[in-house]
Amino acid sequence: TVAPSFLFQPTEELKFGLDTMIQYGDTPGYQGINVINGRPAGEWSWDTDIASELGHDARDRYLSYSVMPWVEWSPTDAYTLRAGGGFSWTQLKYTHFGPNSSGYNAQGNLYEVSYYDRISRNYNAYIHNIYELETGPVTQTFLVGGDYVGRDAQGRSSFQASATGEPLRRDTIAPTSSFTERYGIILQDQIEWWRFTAVAGIRGDHHVSANHNRTCTYSPRAGISFKVTDWLVPFANISMTQAPNYGYFKDAKDKDSELTSKWKTVQYEGGVKVRPLEKLWVTASAFRIEQDNSVVTLADNSYDEQGETRSRGFELSASGEITENWSLWAAWTFIEYANKYSGSDIERFPKNAVSLFTTYKAHWLFDTVWGFGYKWGL
Repeated sequence: TVAPSFLFQPTEELKFGLDTMIQYGDTPGYQGINVINGRPAGEWSWDTDIASELGHDARDRYLSYSVMPWVEWSPTDAYTLRAGGGFSWTQLKYTHFGPNSSGYNAQGNLYEVSYYDRISRNYNAYIHNIYELETGPVTQTFLVGGDYVGRDAQGRSSFQASATGEPLRRDTIAPTSSFTERYGIILQDQIEWWRFTAVAGIRGDHHVSANHNRTCTYSPRAGISFKVTDWLVPFANISMTQAPNYGYFKDAKDKDSELTSKWKTVQYEGGVKVRPLEKLWVTASAFRIEQDNSVVTLADNSYDEQGETRSRGFELSASGEITENWSLWAAWTFIEYANKYSGSDIERFPKNAVSLFTTYKAHWLFDTVWGFGYKWGL
């Protein structure tokens, strides 16, 4: 990943910026091994590489770049205008092999084969107005803004079961394309009084699908925290997110049968923040996430919107600076996942996950920043 940024500040009140990024990834495509209750099923193990056993090069190849210009203007101490936009381009290509999830059937279909080659283009623009108002002991920060996102995607994909694991010929796969748009408005108010900080806001979006279906969604959120001392802050948050199930069809052969219902997610979180060092915070929190009306795949490869899931767990994290030049972000997450639609508790995520990312700024080596990252799940 290479991500150079540029900043131009002609006056104290006015800033212009340009953020760019180029990212490339090439990793082995180990997906496809059956996992039941968090463990590989049957004869398979975590080290099993189906692709190499079949003599294939199953790789995930990812290429992306983005260009994001922005401007920030603060004509007064109380008002700030932020606006920007940009363009991003992404290509993902892979070939995956794995044991047949439906078992060894009478036709001898031992393997599932999937091929994917897709290019996506994203266009976005936003404008945010931020106003700070002080009335006695109360400080309020208002945010009023709007944004636009357009997504254009074309590509080819296939999925089949075969006895040999041979993929479909790519030139025989029909290409697909889609273009979706989202127009959004966001309103938010943050209130600081005594030791309390409260945030309440709502986002409204108008979605347009590639089939010209239209719908509106609303996503409110609220949160509160209380500063017991400068180093101890309990907090609680609740949020709801809505979005349409565009891109899925009740009948795969009928493009006019696109699902227009909305999936909904509600998230609850509560916890406490502790500051052991001047710029380092440790956070312990419990959470619960409920999602319903999401898309499920039926036996005939069509789709319905009866999905309902629940996730709950606990997270312990640390973020900030250990020293002036040494920063840290680390987290341990325990999560339980249940699919209420199917009635199963097969794990979608590892029950225990550990993430670590740390950086160090070496002044003695041209102020370069060196980093290390690690992820582990069980």
